Amino acid sequence: MDTTPSYPCIGIFWILPNNVICAFPEKFNVESNGRHFHDSEQAHVKLWPKVVFKHKELGDLGYEEIPRGRIMFDYKSNKFLAYVCEDFVHKQDIRKALKDAFCLHQQKIMWATDEHYNFGKNEIDPADIDD
Repeated sequence: MDTTPSYPCIGIFWILPNNVICAFPEKFNVESNGRHFHDSEQAHVKLWPKVVFKHKELGDLGYEEIPRGRIMFDYKSNKFLAYVCEDFVHKQDIRKALKDAFCLHQQKIMWATDEHYNFGKNEIDPADIDD
């Protein structure tokens, strides 16, 4: 967790207080093998205990109460997709921090938001989607 890779990665992340990125980067397969997307098989709900172990101050919060997101790769457009909470998707400092965390500075990235990552603003229970 939070180790900066030297190659472009996919993975999941949280945006902690003070805009600290807690990332779980994973190497992705550059060959599509017939897939449209390469997404992490990790789920936020399953990695949350690792985040709380390192950041004890978050222990009373659920994984969906902290802004979170996901980096995927779209083989058809040959771009990374960065799904970020709408409160942060346009913030340049967050974009830079995510590029750092996933080694994406030289990559094409499509920045997007999705109601799944807009914490506290929808009626969908995120636990129903992540599993």
